[in-house]
Amino acid sequence: MKIFFRADANKNIGQGHVMRCLSVADAFAAKGAECSFICAKDSYTETIGQRGYPVVRLENAYDEMDKELSVLIKILGKENPDYLFVDSYYVTREYLNSLTNVVHSVYLDDVYAFAYPVKTLINYNVYASEEQYKALYEREGCVLPKMLLKPLYAPLRKEFGDIIHKEPSEKVKNVLVSFGGADPLRMAMQFVNKLKERKDLTENFSFHMILGAMEPDLKELKKTADETKWLTVSVNVRNMKEVLLSSDIAISAAGSTQYEICACRIPGINFSMADNQLPGGEEFGRLGIYRYVGDVRTVENFYDKLADAVKELAENYELRCDMIRKEAELVDGKGAERIAEYFCPACL
Repeated sequence: MKIFFRADANKNIGQGHVMRCLSVADAFAAKGAECSFICAKDSYTETIGQRGYPVVRLENAYDEMDKELSVLIKILGKENPDYLFVDSYYVTREYLNSLTNVVHSVYLDDVYAFAYPVKTLINYNVYASEEQYKALYEREGCVLPKMLLKPLYAPLRKEFGDIIHKEPSEKVKNVLVSFGGADPLRMAMQFVNKLKERKDLTENFSFHMILGAMEPDLKELKKTADETKWLTVSVNVRNMKEVLLSSDIAISAAGSTQYEICACRIPGINFSMADNQLPGGEEFGRLGIYRYVGDVRTVENFYDKLADAVKELAENYELRCDMIRKEAELVDGKGAERIAEYFCPACL
């Protein structure tokens, strides 16, 4: 069986699209399938190569997907994959419809932009709604595709499906911080500057900041880590499960990482930094799974609120235990395997 993935990663959109596709690819590869990636010319592909998957690089930019259609269709005609997974916010109705005419198309969605003309639709987010999709497709007069919905299908790396969970510590010591692979709003540096003002936090907790290679303030953040005892900086972490399991609290944007945090049963603080993260951030907060501090782009004194949330959570053991219980009910870390099993149940 041959599976193709169309996804991009760069300093503007981060690495989330590629990373979740890589998790699905790993699950397919474990079943014997052959997986390949197709990316735009300005996409960061080093991580894909490190995971052992071939990459076809197109000539168009990541936000000009309609321009690649003729080339992409030629590639699909030559390679004849069984499935094409598409993960991008820059798809159009024409783009997906053209692909669906030549391959079994699968789209990973989280924004309900329009009635996607694909064979299968995946939305693993906590707020995914079958009723909302039915209404959207009925309104646009389109045929509803097969759907895989809710965190049961959250495509995490295999290691997140096999975890021995620890009992939560009554005393918080280690706080993990992740602002995404690209950090376009330069949140990492702003939060570190705020922490420099908060001795009530830096004298009591250690902060482990996980950064991507595209972090704009990497040099300065490393310098601060060298000069302080309370900050540790790691780049392109490959043992995220172990890092999470060594943490007492995790801070993350409302993207794919929050599902990894759930799988590890770590109490979390989340926030939004892009429009597509708003529904997930708000729903996790509403359900009490995370302490949601809002949208960094609009919340006044955001970094004060984020720092206050760390202290609030650290001082409330019962609240952290309740969060962990809810995380266990939501995510088990086997979503990527379920996706692979759905598409190739008999694949050897």
